[in-house]
Amino acid sequence: MEEKVQATLQSDPLQNWKMRQPLIWRPSNNLSADKQLRIIEHLQQSVNLPDLFGQFTQILATFVNLHSATFISDGNHLHVSVNDNDEGVYHHEVKLNNSASGKLLFCSSHPWQVSEISLLKRFCRLLQIVLPQIEHIAKLQYQLSHDHLTGIKNRQDFDENLSQMIAQNTRIATGLQLLLCDVNHFKQINDQHGHLTGDRILRFVAQTLSSACRETDHVSRYGGDEFAIILCPAQPNSASSVINRINSQLSERLVERNLELSISCGWATWHPGMLSQDLIEAADQAMYRHKIARPIATLAALGL
Repeated sequence: MEEKVQATLQSDPLQNWKMRQPLIWRPSNNLSADKQLRIIEHLQQSVNLPDLFGQFTQILATFVNLHSATFISDGNHLHVSVNDNDEGVYHHEVKLNNSASGKLLFCSSHPWQVSEISLLKRFCRLLQIVLPQIEHIAKLQYQLSHDHLTGIKNRQDFDENLSQMIAQNTRIATGLQLLLCDVNHFKQINDQHGHLTGDRILRFVAQTLSSACRETDHVSRYGGDEFAIILCPAQPNSASSVINRINSQLSERLVERNLELSISCGWATWHPGMLSQDLIEAADQAMYRHKIARPIATLAALGL
């Protein structure tokens, strides 16, 4: 029996899973200890949560009459359709516990049999064995690409992304601009108000920059109190538009406090033949010129 399997990840649509050769046994209602071990070994090859859940559903569909399966947990909502030709109207829910968290909702076009419900529970126990491993890998991957203080992307991810965007624009010119921003007199703020206040300012700036950008833009902490925004695709006025949105959002979030905060920004446009360091240097020089001239915005009082 061939099944058409589709997967949708609502929390992160950029991730996807690739179907491997399915494990199929007959008779389908026989789940021996040896087969359970082979299923676990097969699932452990998964590279991320969508891949794991896609493989899990694919195997499960060879044992029970399954229309679709949904996995819901904190920050994740995965749905896999097995048979689009049928209408799934019979549902059964299984809650995960112990080291795994969340719940699974199974849907069938036929009433669930007692033997099928038993298989669902046994399969969920197998999933609970593998799930913590995949979640741990996902956590490590997040830590490798994100700044622990601000929650935005880190310098390593910035370097990789900028190289990719330059390579992409070398093949197909979609426009690429780099925007560099830093907090003026940040050392004095740390000295006068303390490092905890400085940390809150960095988080505030990171949130403001992120909300002022499009989903396709790449916002990262470049280092210290410096931030970088990769605009791709970009038009000649893209950087100016982002600056205007930053100005607007900073002004809207003012609260009376005895703390002055200003941000300087500079940007550069990529041209054929420019390397990563060329674009960074051009944006850095523009930021320095802007810092001398006047900052983007002054927060007479920042709510912290």
